[in-house]
Amino acid sequence: MISASIDAKGFGPVTSARIERAMDWCRTVDPETLELGRNDIDGDDVFANVMRFDTAPADTKDYEAHRDYIDIHYVFSGVELMGIARMKDCTPKGAFDEENDFVLVEQPELESWVVTQAGEFCLTAPADAHKPGCSLDAPAPLFKACVKVRIAD
Repeated sequence: MISASIDAKGFGPVTSARIERAMDWCRTVDPETLELGRNDIDGDDVFANVMRFDTAPADTKDYEAHRDYIDIHYVFSGVELMGIARMKDCTPKGAFDEENDFVLVEQPELESWVVTQAGEFCLTAPADAHKPGCSLDAPAPLFKACVKVRIAD
């Protein structure tokens, strides 16, 4: 997991051309021009799921994980609290959905928390189960993109 300002640079060996495309999109896109839902950046290799919703108490949200994509959770406006846990310490709630690269996992014993606000991102890799969309104090509006970056060819 990496959490930083969108202006941060110099991640060295953790960066890739696809991650750079995703980060450049976050830096340069005009959020007012975006449609909710999928926005293609580079076909199925890099795309953004743009959403507006109210955050919710953490105990009402589920942890999720992916195998084929890194998620870059980028906040345009609002504040998002996100739980992070090591996937190796998590138990899936059901079968992995290969088509949607998605599985829900049980609440882990150990978790960390990241607060992301406008202009910041949190990158979660397949090794990270994550619980996005949580409220800090009370439910509040959130406008964000979850940029999906494929890790395999």
